[in-house]
Amino acid sequence: MAQLKGKTSTDYAGFAGLIDVNTYRRFISEDWEIEELEDRLLEEMRRATIIPWTTPEGQIWIRVQTQGTEISPRYKPPHFQRFTVTGPVVFSCHSGGLTNCAQFEDQLLPFTDEYYPQSNDVVIEVEPGDYLARLDQMFPYDGMDQFAPKGCGKKEYLVTLCPYEGQTLSTSDIPFAKRSEQVGDGKPNPVTS
Repeated sequence: MAQLKGKTSTDYAGFAGLIDVNTYRRFISEDWEIEELEDRLLEEMRRATIIPWTTPEGQIWIRVQTQGTEISPRYKPPHFQRFTVTGPVVFSCHSGGLTNCAQFEDQLLPFTDEYYPQSNDVVIEVEPGDYLARLDQMFPYDGMDQFAPKGCGKKEYLVTLCPYEGQTLSTSDIPFAKRSEQVGDGKPNPVTS
């Protein structure tokens, strides 16, 4: 895999993510709260089954590559985490599989919506393996607003996957999130805050 692309839409600000379909624990409950979804995303990040991040409303794009390139422009510090691929990988967003599968036990990934097809999950072909993932936000957005700034251009995220070689990583918060969970020493995580 050299590079793959995909796009999806979300009807409000929330989360997007790359998800390993075989291992991600998707269902929470029929009446989950946002904090429960955030906790589940953090749990699954630590299990290396999802790379989630916050995103504004509207159409969002993703590029997945296995060869690092010079990344410019970059508007947030990159996020690094382990990501284990065992089978199909989907690019999903808040209006798609992430929330629908959390609420309805019979919903499966990849999620499709016949009434709002622009929010359908996108299947990304990634070779099975253990990866060190680098996530970069390629447009200005602070994670605090419903919408990205006017004139910000294409709302794109870049994920670079390299072989995982036992690097020590700290997963303390959802990348580009509004809130900032504290790391062990009481300071915000510099990668995610």
